[in-house]
Amino acid sequence: MKKILLLLLVFTLHVTRDTLHVVYAESAAVTVKSRVDRSKITVGDRIVYTVIVEKPAGAELAAFNPSPASEIFEVKDLRQEKPRKRGGKEITEFRYTITVFSVGSYAIPSLLVAYKDLAGNTSTASTDTIPILVESVLKGETAGADIRDIKPPLSIKSYLLFYVLAIAAGLVIFWILWKRRKGEPVFPAQKPLARPAHEIAIERLKKLEEMDLVLRGKIKKYYIVLSEIMRLYIEERYSVFATERTTTELYQEMRVKGIERRHCGMLKELLDQSDLVKFARFIPEKTEIDRDLAMAYEIVDLTKEIVPVEPAP
Repeated sequence: MKKILLLLLVFTLHVTRDTLHVVYAESAAVTVKSRVDRSKITVGDRIVYTVIVEKPAGAELAAFNPSPASEIFEVKDLRQEKPRKRGGKEITEFRYTITVFSVGSYAIPSLLVAYKDLAGNTSTASTDTIPILVESVLKGETAGADIRDIKPPLSIKSYLLFYVLAIAAGLVIFWILWKRRKGEPVFPAQKPLARPAHEIAIERLKKLEEMDLVLRGKIKKYYIVLSEIMRLYIEERYSVFATERTTTELYQEMRVKGIERRHCGMLKELLDQSDLVKFARFIPEKTEIDRDLAMAYEIVDLTKEIVPVEPAP
């Protein structure tokens, strides 16, 4: 009887130890969860994608980027909630507003986060892949039915077309003769070239320095202006529509234009930093702010248009 009681006691202690070990492991683990407010949309609709990171006090997270931005998913807004504590854990929530402009079935990929637990062991936590279905705004039609055959042009009698063309030609000839009679050029002289884009950009960067936004603690406004200056410069220098595009879209368009990869990479790095400050409430150090301004000047200098100087007669 004593042996049986002893065996039961040993078994109970063993089970209790294992249970406590599991409970400790679970409480020491970092968890990452993600969700969307809807998984089925039409083209251009907004989706709220939320990432929730829970970590126990003392655990160390490796750097990670929760943004779902890609060639498919475009981020329209980012909101990072202030960390809150619950049950001995710190909870941080990232909320992205995203959209898709292509019909089809897609997926927000799994997010992997590496961390060190309280015992110093390295481990990882990850989210599930989230499927997203994007349908055409034309109800009852599939993606393959978005493009239809072009309807044939309306028939028009040949004699009516001839009269219209004859009248148009007559008006053009009359306009040319009238211009010559008045001694005016038929075609207006080419307007003188505007100031080079790099001169305007440098002038704007100097005005940004004079605003003393950093000294006044207005870091976010500083980076909003800096980003706008660089986007306007690229738009004016390369005729690229830059002000309304995401950083990734702008980088891809510049590469398509044949702009040197190094210059594209420098601009993307600067705009990514600006996006972090504008949308993720990131506050860079003073040395980083000075470095970003210096990089802006360097980008303008490296990409400025070289106008050949005509030799004196």
